Amino acid sequence: MIKKDMKTAIVTGAGRGMGRAIAIKLSEDGTTVIANDISADSAQETADLINSRGGMCVAKTGDVSDVSFVDSMVKQSVSEYGSVNILINNAGVLRPTGIIDISLSEWEFVIKGNLTTTFVCTKALIPIMAESSWGRIVNFS
Repeated sequence: MIKKDMKTAIVTGAGRGMGRAIAIKLSEDGTTVIANDISADSAQETADLINSRGGMCVAKTGDVSDVSFVDSMVKQSVSEYGSVNILINNAGVLRPTGIIDISLSEWEFVIKGNLTTTFVCTKALIPIMAESSWGRIVNFS
């Protein structure tokens, strides 16, 4: 296992709820956190909260279904922190529409927000984790 001060995590959907709670807990355990959210204000609130408690957190605003955004976020994070060892795939969307009433475009939006995001982030980080021979990926659905 690597030292606590060497752990860096990307938490998607970290702007509120479970994502924020996970980001806070990781920070309390000594992990540097990259708090991602599609809402700039929410991501920054999480980062400010963690930093005010003595943790290390930066906000990264963007859509994690966008390959170019994720690649840029990962590249910048590795450049700044040396590696990313932990990925928490927490970002997701919900459409409370029943199967009879949901449109194809709504369905595609949900698939993109819940599955594509996980795929894109995982694909970007597996080579980084493999290079350091250590990593953890947690997916929420």
